[in-house]
Amino acid sequence: MSFLMKLQEEGRRAKSTLKKTNTVVTDTSGRKLDSETGSYEVVLGFVEDTCPDPGVYECANNVYIGSQDAALNWDGMEVPRKKSNVDKNYFPGMKEIGITHVLNLFSAERPFENQDVVYMNHTLMDIPEQKLLDTLDVPLQFIEKILAEDGKVLVHCNAGVSRSAAIIIAHLIKHQRMSYDSALERIRHHRPSAKPNAGFEQQLRQFETDILNP
Repeated sequence: MSFLMKLQEEGRRAKSTLKKTNTVVTDTSGRKLDSETGSYEVVLGFVEDTCPDPGVYECANNVYIGSQDAALNWDGMEVPRKKSNVDKNYFPGMKEIGITHVLNLFSAERPFENQDVVYMNHTLMDIPEQKLLDTLDVPLQFIEKILAEDGKVLVHCNAGVSRSAAIIIAHLIKHQRMSYDSALERIRHHRPSAKPNAGFEQQLRQFETDILNP
């Protein structure tokens, strides 16, 4: 066998051992396109939750923030600490705290309606493209009516991170004349994970300008 034929044979063998790969391209919006299938990856419109998070945290006067786990915490809940299966954290429930109203930004569920808890279901997608400012009036009026009647409201979404924080920030901007940064800092003092998505942040900063510097 000639030297050239040997090279060609070795090239064919090497090619046969190569593993098939797909090229994934990320566009300017952050979406990922699979070049093999020609389709975009499906991205959930919420933060996936993998561990119990039943805390109900007061981040403004009579306004509380939490996840979907918090919205199911009625009688109080003990959760094992991450580094120990013996020591537990106790999280007071909605009953003990005195929650009278729930603003559910995640689903149509109303689990404690039979406990005289008043619900508003105002579903938002946790994506930057969600038009937040167009929908603010209804939830903000709901919160203000509750506070005027000395009630207590839990504002919750799936993870208690983006949507719920965004609505409470809007409340603080409009009714307590706080800046976006000050409102977020106040919420994070009680709920450190709070972080509206980039689209919400941009819209809320515009809302701040419209309210504080018309």
